[in-house]
Amino acid sequence: MTPERFKECLSLLCWSQRKLAYILHISSRRPSSWASGKNTIPDPVATWLEALASHAEQTPPPHDYSKEIQHHDDAT
Repeated sequence: MTPERFKECLSLLCWSQRKLAYILHISSRRPSSWASGKNTIPDPVATWLEALASHAEQTPPPHDYSKEIQHHDDAT
């Protein structure tokens, strides 16, 4: 996984590097080193991020969902 794809995956998931570090229970400096290309992203992390990002790309949130909520709120 390239540093660019790493950052793209985090963006698709709406995650910061800090949030990823929290989820993985690692130092917040490690994702930063992956994003900069200083260190290689471990294969298990890259595979996991690709799977999550792929799912996020294939199943985006519904369009105009906020209008449905507003309509529901107005009806009650």
